[in-house]
Amino acid sequence: MNDFLEYRDAKGREIERRLVALSGIRANDPNETPSISGHAAVFNEWSVDLGFMGELREEVAPGAFTDTLTKIDQRMLFNHDSNFVLGRKSAKTLELNEDSKGLAYLNYPPNTNWANDLLVSIKRGDINQMSFAFVAVEDAWRYDRETQITYRTLLKVDLYEVSLVTFPAYPQTSANVRARVQGLRDEARSGLAPAQPSLVQEHIGMARRKLALLEIE
Repeated sequence: MNDFLEYRDAKGREIERRLVALSGIRANDPNETPSISGHAAVFNEWSVDLGFMGELREEVAPGAFTDTLTKIDQRMLFNHDSNFVLGRKSAKTLELNEDSKGLAYLNYPPNTNWANDLLVSIKRGDINQMSFAFVAVEDAWRYDRETQITYRTLLKVDLYEVSLVTFPAYPQTSANVRARVQGLRDEARSGLAPAQPSLVQEHIGMARRKLALLEIE
């Protein structure tokens, strides 16, 4: 089941989770202040099939996290469990920033037995994946009639937490996403034109230019 109805934000919106397969998780040298770093999301890379109602692939556009990083106090967890908090932005134990690759993070974990054990597991390569929990604020959709693949681009999201994960959970999508996929397929069957990607590319281009200016500064 992909139902995620038990997870909602304060506004009652359904929260989705996505896995980052190759996030490049790194734990630093034990002689330094313990830290974990990598990317919790990568821009402009199509996901694997999210696996319902036919094929659905998704990407994150540059700039998708820009607004949320200034408004929400994100946490970093282990296995999406709020009992295992690795860091929090307001406590300055978690840093989240957009760069040219995606959503970069730097975490200073607590000096506890479970967190120290987690650092050992990361260094051994036992844990090497990330997941992030979000609500889509703005997205764009396109249905390819020839391949029967639905494409979704996340343009703006509310990010709530990022999480180190032991097992890659099956992507959890909201009822709104499933309804949108079905609507696009119904439109295609009725002969209506599918959504065009031009606006998506324009949005991505603008976001890339903004990121380039930030990196120059």
